This record gives sequence, structure tokens and C-alpha cells, in this order.
Amino acid sequence: MKKKLIKISSSNKYKNLFLLLKNSALLTMPSVIGILLALIAIPVHLQVNGKVDYGNYIFFHFIIFFGLLLNFGINKIVTIEIAKDKNIHYNVWTICYCFIFNI
Repeated sequence: MKKKLIKISSSNKYKNLFLLLKNSALLTMPSVIGILLALIAIPVHLQVNGKVDYGNYIFFHFIIFFGLLLNFGINKIVTIEIAKDKNIHYNVWTICYCFIFNI
């Protein structure tokens, strides 16, 4: 059985392409701005505070980044479970556990 080919008008094709390019450009702008700010901020930081303070800054940001990356969404899971269960004693221990685990 043959399938019918649906013809898409060329104006609709270019309209979709334009929307795709426009949305992609809007979504990449924060990353580009962040890169430009980093290119300006790093030499200023080095000039004002020195290499040792900048090294500490980068090291601690590296540790914090991996801490946030590797917590596997435990905070979100705990929040959902607390909303489901109304037992206050259980909720306090869950919050304490989550706080200690994330440190």
C-alpha cells in the first residue's frame, strides 16, 4: 500500500526554520554572556586578589559543583516524600538526614 506524501509548503518550512534558529539563539545567549563575563572577570580577579585566592576560588567551586551534581536529586525526593507524609517526627529526621548527606 502506497503512502500519500504530504507536501509542506516552502514558506511553512522556512517559518519553522526561522523559529528554530530564533529559539536556539535565545537559549544560547545566557551561556555566551557567561563566557564573556568570565573572560572579563578572571583577569580582574587575578589582578585584584592574586593567584592563590583565585586558585582557592576555583577549587571550592569545583567541590561545590560536584557536590550538587552528585547528590542525585535527593532534595527533590525528600521534598516530595514530606509532602505526602504528615508525620512531623519522621519529617524532621528526613530533613536532618538530607542536610547531613548533602554536606
